[in-house]
Amino acid sequence: MGQTIQEALRIHETSPGSYAATITDDWWQGAGAYGGISAGLIVRAAQAFLGGESSRVPRALHVLFTAPPASGLISLKVNPIRQGARVSFLEVRVEQAEKAVAHGTVTLGKPRAGEASVRHEQMPKVPGVDKLAALPEVPQTPRYFEHLDIRPCLGSPPLGQTANAMFGGWVKLDEGAPVDHAYIAAIMDVGPPSYFVTQSEFRRAASVTASYHFLEARPEEHAESGDSLMLRIRSRVCNEGYSDEEQHLWSPSGRLLARANQVIAIG
Repeated sequence: MGQTIQEALRIHETSPGSYAATITDDWWQGAGAYGGISAGLIVRAAQAFLGGESSRVPRALHVLFTAPPASGLISLKVNPIRQGARVSFLEVRVEQAEKAVAHGTVTLGKPRAGEASVRHEQMPKVPGVDKLAALPEVPQTPRYFEHLDIRPCLGSPPLGQTANAMFGGWVKLDEGAPVDHAYIAAIMDVGPPSYFVTQSEFRRAASVTASYHFLEARPEEHAESGDSLMLRIRSRVCNEGYSDEEQHLWSPSGRLLARANQVIAIG
């Protein structure tokens, strides 16, 4: 199997505010690891900086993917932007061989008192994961797909040449990975860009930026280790070689865990 997603997202402290991780080419897409690995590591470093038992949990993540990381050692440096009474704003710089591969800001906040609650985004009605077939092999499949179980049930398959740029299904990375915020950041980037369902052939694609909103303080209460999650990806605009992609991620019971917007360079 090679390196698991849990191993890829594992960090250790090298000095106060500095961390390191090691990744392998198991997570390759094109020239390096796919963007979800950098996103997940940024979340891990931010949480480690505040301490594993901190009541401040990730609420938002914004990432610039400046270069695909190669296999080997990655360093992460955390700098606090501001730490208020309830909310912390942290900057995380990800480097490899003294070159920036990603830059992120993470907002972590304590729960707030009050009963205000709005949940209008319902999970689409879809068959259970056990009633669906795995995604068939397609040309130019990234290597990290060897770790990915994806059962399509929304929109159209890649290269379907349809007008509606939407793709989705049940997704899972490896067996037994805890569904925490770092895992969510990683798995929301696993699907093929929905732009490709409108096309007849693949072209090169790379994440440029992504903004994540984490909607549950304790996602592991809504999804057990090894559960498949429902991921929906839509593109409303692709212009001048950039696709605006929107992602939603639900638990098996239909709880919206996170949403994201991503800019992907095409070609």
